[in-house]
Amino acid sequence: MKIIYTTFPSEKDAKEIAKKLVEEKLIACANIFPIKSFYYWENSLQEDEEYAAILKTKESVVNKAVKRLKEIHPYTAPAVIVFSAELKSENYAKWMDEVVRTD
Repeated sequence: MKIIYTTFPSEKDAKEIAKKLVEEKLIACANIFPIKSFYYWENSLQEDEEYAAILKTKESVVNKAVKRLKEIHPYTAPAVIVFSAELKSENYAKWMDEVVRTD
């Protein structure tokens, strides 16, 4: 299993994009939650309220999911971080196989 982590400027953006990726069968599900972010942008320290998303997908489609995420992401330079995860639930794995594309 692959986990894609990213952040969004608003809850609306996070929900819309997560739903789109689920509808396109590129991810099985998304977890979205508010966060406080600190970073430099254009030579200035920024402090923002953002929404983080954990997107769960299969290894076979992670590159397509990342490509699509970058296409529709509202940020100019979005954080798109992919982690490998060991799935320990056979029922979850079976469900993921049913809802995520096979290509």
